[in-house]
Amino acid sequence: MDIKKKINTKSLENQKRVKFDLPIPNDVLEISKVFKDNGFKLFIVGGAVRDALLGKEPKDYDLATDAIPDKVEEMMEKANLRTLATGKVFGVINVFTDTDEFEIATFREDIGSDGRRPDSVKFTTIEGDVLRRDLTINALFFDLDTSEIVDLVGGVSDLKNGIIRTVGDASERFEEDRLRILRAIRFAARFSNGLHSGIIDALAKDSSLVGISAERIRDEFLKGLKSANSTVFFLEMIDSFGLFDWIFPNMKINKKFIEEKDPIVQLATLLKNEDWGGLTSKLNRLTFPSAEINGIQFLLMLEDLCVPTAVELKKARLKTKLTTSQILNFGEREGISLKLLDALEKFELTVNGDEVMAEFNLKPSKELGDKIVELEIENFKKLL
Repeated sequence: MDIKKKINTKSLENQKRVKFDLPIPNDVLEISKVFKDNGFKLFIVGGAVRDALLGKEPKDYDLATDAIPDKVEEMMEKANLRTLATGKVFGVINVFTDTDEFEIATFREDIGSDGRRPDSVKFTTIEGDVLRRDLTINALFFDLDTSEIVDLVGGVSDLKNGIIRTVGDASERFEEDRLRILRAIRFAARFSNGLHSGIIDALAKDSSLVGISAERIRDEFLKGLKSANSTVFFLEMIDSFGLFDWIFPNMKINKKFIEEKDPIVQLATLLKNEDWGGLTSKLNRLTFPSAEINGIQFLLMLEDLCVPTAVELKKARLKTKLTTSQILNFGEREGISLKLLDALEKFELTVNGDEVMAEFNLKPSKELGDKIVELEIENFKKLL
């Protein structure tokens, strides 16, 4: 993605406020009018502003305000809009319109953190709120009252130039939530650019993901694979900072990285040096869903594909949700016989145990099982 071509107005650079035509849903306009009528400000913040600047239609609209949560609830109630106060202690009120749901967060400073949620919050101004955010490109506000981009940290310039930089000191931002390390690398790979020197220096000192749950690490890593302009660039950055030790602890990583956005094919390639028999327990501990584990395990089993293993592999195939294209993709990359792969996809396990017992005068036994496999293999050979 060429960021410089996407952001086509030089007037945005080096200005804290500038007019911008950002698409706004009617529901957001409705909420915004309530705030304005009551003398409060409402801003769109974060990813929606960033994506709009890139010429992309925002998917989600996170909102921020100078009104305290109690006041937000009061205003919404008077406007006949339902609210949910699950995150009120952190300054967040969920507001429901007829067709959508929005999070409205009061400007705040975070005090302490467990890596995901602050220990407590202190309500503040927009200038104080921006300092708690992770990256400059995600710390942009859109003033719904004036239709202006509000950039207090140079995020527009960084976005235009593809620079991934933290708001303030990188070590401090990462200490607040160490998952931000993976997030910074994800955005760097998405924009095909490197990390700001401040981030590189901070990671050279400490790139650990200590205290971050396996589930959050997995989710952020997979987001990075799916959004990267170059998965090789993404994986090389992960490797350069020693992050595979945290993403796949005690596992052997194949570092012949490939350009592949399909997460199952990519993961199978990364883990091809692992014994597939023990992979289930390892990936279970990393909270990968069983469907993904079955798919990865099956692809690794394909390295042993031959006529004698066809029945066992077909049984494993039936436990997966893989598409034929995923299987052929991996097989072609690994040099597995496409003729055998095609036969395996067409192969159906059709031998009936009762019929075999009657025809060969066998009882339930290992001998019966061996005979069924023998007959299935004969059927498989017919497809070659």
